[in-house]
Amino acid sequence: DFALSQTVIVYLNLIPAPTGSGAHLRLYSNVQAYADLGFRVVVALVGNDPLPATYNVAGLPGLICRSYCLPIEPASLLSRLQLRLGWTGLAARRFLYPLSVPTWKAYGELSREFPGAIHHFEGDPIAAIALQLPPGSASVFGHHDLFAEANLAMARIQAEVLGQPIGNSALRENRFHSRAEQRISRRCRLVLNISDHDRQVMRQQWGLDNNELLPMSVAATDSLPHRSHLHGGLLRLLHLGRIEHLPNFRSLEYLFTTLMPALAPDLQSKIQIRIVGSYTEGDFRFERIRALAQPYAGSVEFVGFVSDIEEEFAQASAQLVVATDASGLRTRMIESFANGIPVIATPLAARGIAGLDRRPCYFPVESPAGFATLLEDLLRTPARLEVMAAQARKTYDEFHSRAVVAATLGRLLRQYGLWNGSGG
Repeated sequence: DFALSQTVIVYLNLIPAPTGSGAHLRLYSNVQAYADLGFRVVVALVGNDPLPATYNVAGLPGLICRSYCLPIEPASLLSRLQLRLGWTGLAARRFLYPLSVPTWKAYGELSREFPGAIHHFEGDPIAAIALQLPPGSASVFGHHDLFAEANLAMARIQAEVLGQPIGNSALRENRFHSRAEQRISRRCRLVLNISDHDRQVMRQQWGLDNNELLPMSVAATDSLPHRSHLHGGLLRLLHLGRIEHLPNFRSLEYLFTTLMPALAPDLQSKIQIRIVGSYTEGDFRFERIRALAQPYAGSVEFVGFVSDIEEEFAQASAQLVVATDASGLRTRMIESFANGIPVIATPLAARGIAGLDRRPCYFPVESPAGFATLLEDLLRTPARLEVMAAQARKTYDEFHSRAVVAATLGRLLRQYGLWNGSGG
């Protein structure tokens, strides 16, 4: 009964969806968990694209959806001064985190309409308004990645590709992001990390004591389907995700500069790599990956965006997740765990996923020679793929299922005094 339920307002800049990018999946998992606990959920979409008047989040009837759009404000003299001096003041935050402007408007309207609600902010640019709230407010920070670390990694990539050092302005902005992220985290009552690695960094290096791991769930089959893991004697490797996205870029870069050269020509002829995900012609990251892949053109296909990922899963022997920088690919691994797709990954890409210490659930790639040996072994013994898929699904069911995520969220909300567990 929503009339008796506690209300949560979830502020985000992407529409939650059970399919799509990793960010869409994470947002959907969080919103779904609140709904499963019996909360009345208000989704506040902030940004430039208004929601249709009758919009409903797929599979989650009963949510209240609102959208808030404001033009991005130009930089003011005060914002530039604060940024240059490293002050995380309001003017600088409104400039570097423009989404905080419509978020503040949404907060004002919705807190009056739903007094006593929990306010859940997804991502640093939105959660920045927590610094404008009174200490002790009922606020939750949905933390996606170490924001400053990811921004610095992106600046490093651009500098490498352009053959230039990282600019002073980029370094200055990154110092700002680091300070702001720590202040935002301390101000919110509860911070929900997607990765246990991030949770440990924030506790050990920042001294936080209010951040906890909340796993994510995805749409999962009731039972693992039987899959033919070799197709005509070929090992089909799926690489999934938008190419310009930092972790995907690094993964593909490592694949073509380091891993593929270690494969003998005969082994190369027995694998097919399908790169599924949107890309932008002319973007320096895509053009670099396309050039790096050229020597292996016979084994590589750039598929682009696909609307039906299930078909790609059905045809894949395994998913490749070989990031070397700023992970962020955990959602794709969890999606594979849930759907019976074996994963070949670097330990960094898997870092922080709940349950990895319980059982082997992916094939680790720790060196080019190890990658070659692994592929040769999988071609000889494809049954290993099925065994690993079953192990990964056990890990998903135990640590990431929909019921587990909702129960974990409920426990954390009670622990941090945000919910009494009885609907308000």
